[in-house]
Parts: sequence; structure tokens; C-alpha cells
Amino acid sequence: MIRQLIQQIILEDLEGFKARTAEISYGRGASKDIPRSLKQAWAAEADHEFFKSLTKVHWIAGMPKSPYRVFEKMNSFLNASGKDEISTMGYIDKPSVSQWGEFGVMVQGRTTLAANDMDAISSGYYREIDPGEIEKYSKTSGLPRRASKFSPEKAKGFILDAESFGSQYLGNELIVDNWRPTGLVAPLWFINDLKKNVPVLGKRKLEQSYENLVKLFVTSGLPVYTTNGNKKDMSPLRQSLELT
Repeated sequence: MIRQLIQQIILEDLEGFKARTAEISYGRGASKDIPRSLKQAWAAEADHEFFKSLTKVHWIAGMPKSPYRVFEKMNSFLNASGKDEISTMGYIDKPSVSQWGEFGVMVQGRTTLAANDMDAISSGYYREIDPGEIEKYSKTSGLPRRASKFSPEKAKGFILDAESFGSQYLGNELIVDNWRPTGLVAPLWFINDLKKNVPVLGKRKLEQSYENLVKLFVTSGLPVYTTNGNKKDMSPLRQSLELT
């Protein structure tokens, strides 16, 4: 009770965010100071303990039935520094399905902006970023992600705490900084394929990128989850792979 009372006094949540952003309005191409002020307003009102509690997944591929091309994306992400801000989806408990595909990486990190609808943030795609911008920030604290446009009426779609979190909506977006991978996510049919294919690695020729993906899931050392949040034990497959 006391803790809840303190939170109510200190955290002004969504209404406070609306008040702070009432005069903020911009479109694409705005000075970086303006979207930065939006993130500052969000940080001042957000319940950061709540965001620490969420399960966050960076979805790697929108190719549900083609794991063969996922390896390069996932391998590159796992080898990234964690300094660049990334886009994730947030879940109250277990990861769930995503419109972005069935393969993803669970991460822990500091949430710097969040909305129930990714269109409220419109942070863009990595391929749209100026290469010069990427090189510039790679030498410092990492590449930031910002809302590309904002108007006061959009404020109601942002997440500030548990009360404003639309837990059933599958299109939310959490921008996360200083992150590290904590697990891999894949569909159950792929997990079942692992059980079939690990024993034959080195004995039967598989498509190379698929073989690499199989090895990544088995040897990464990270926990593996299905898209409905069930954790799968990789140790028998790891032992089988070591024997091949």
C-alpha cells in the first residue's frame, strides 16, 4: 500500500506525459533536439521498474516458413555491441506471436520510449538510416532511435506504466538501449526440426545456411523458447552435436 502511494505521488504516468508533450509537434526531418525532447518527457513520466519487468523480443525475421535465410540476421545481431538502440516488442509475461515473424532474440536493456502502436513512434528501419550517421554514432555511445514524427494527439498511444500498457495488442514498440541478448525464440516446428537434424549433421548434407542456423540455436548457450513462451532444453541436442 505504501509503495503504491509513493508511486502515485512520484509517477504521473500517461496524463503527465500528455501534459509535457502538449506543445511538441514535428514531422520527418525535424531538428534532432525536438524528438530528443519527446524522449526526455517520456523518461520523466515512465515507470521504469515496470519496463524492467517486461519480456522484450527483437524479432529478426518476417519469414515464418523460411528459416534458411534467418542465420545471417540472427548471427549479426548476436554479435552486435548492444550500444545501438533497437526496436523490440514488449510482453507482460511470455513472448508471443508477432507480425514480424517467428524468429527473435530476447533482450534485457533500458527502455527509452514505448507505445502500444509502433505507428505512434515510427522509428523506421535500419536500412533507411544514413550510413554516415551509423558510422558517426558507432564510434561513440551508439546509434539512437527516435520517433520520426509526433503530435499531441498521439500521446495517448504511448505506454508509461502497467495501466497504459495494452497487453493484448501485438503491434507495440519498445525502444531499448544498452541491451544484451538473454534468449532465442523460434516456432515449435523449427524446434522439432532441430531434434531431427542435429543427429544427422555431418552425416547428411543439409543446406549450409540451415545447418548454420541449427548449430547457432544448439551452441549459443542462450535459453531457447518457442513463440508461446515455453522453454526448451537444448542440452541433449548439444551433447548429440558434440558427438557428431
